[in-house]
Amino acid sequence: IRLRRFVLNPSIYQRSASQPVVEEKAGVAQRAQSAVPDLAQQLPPSRYGGEQREDKSGKPKGLNIADFVPGGEPTSLLSDNDIIKELLETHPAMMRILTKRASDLKVAKVFWQRGDMKGLFDSVKRSGDPAVTVDVLRALIERKGGAAGAFTLDTTMIILPLLQKLFVSQYEEYVELAMRVCSMLAKTFSSVISENVKAPPTSGLIDISREERVKKCNECFEQFLLCQESLKAVETKWGGRLQKEARDLDGFIERAFS
Repeated sequence: IRLRRFVLNPSIYQRSASQPVVEEKAGVAQRAQSAVPDLAQQLPPSRYGGEQREDKSGKPKGLNIADFVPGGEPTSLLSDNDIIKELLETHPAMMRILTKRASDLKVAKVFWQRGDMKGLFDSVKRSGDPAVTVDVLRALIERKGGAAGAFTLDTTMIILPLLQKLFVSQYEEYVELAMRVCSMLAKTFSSVISENVKAPPTSGLIDISREERVKKCNECFEQFLLCQESLKAVETKWGGRLQKEARDLDGFIERAFS
């Protein structure tokens, strides 16, 4: 039936030029828009909505840009040229630092490959670079088999002063690693150190090996006490997890060497 109507009167399925499809869509959109209530009129007045969005100067009302800038004062953004200039000015100094660090790590690697742990930490100490200390200690801890074989009384005497420098670092990663290594050393050598420090002096024949061991234990004991002072500074400077770990380690050292 529809086909017959189309054949007899095809104009009923044709649109005239005066009524394009666009006009019909626009009409539908207008009817839909009129059916939706104006939410803006229903909302209570707000400093972020309506005519209150901007003041006469064109700035957002109720929004202080300085609140989003460190120090409360707006700062101008650096241009690309300023950034490039600053990078070029600091590049030589940074290259010297990285070159020396790479050289120090190569020296440390030689002792590592020889199995000379005392020579390894002596080289780290001579470098004077906390980043080198962190790299070596982390590599020892994460290596297969752990760092048990690398820690002796001889190496502990060298490592503990290095840890004291890491405790006062501004980098949380350095402080966390220092506490981890200090905890390992305290748990490993606390009984040996306490036993030798509290042992009475021998009478009669001199035992050279024992005297050397007692001397090393006394040195380690003094260094652990200095680490305790550094840990108290960590408790004051840092909060949260680091503060709790520093307090726990401080208490463990106190109990282990009391």
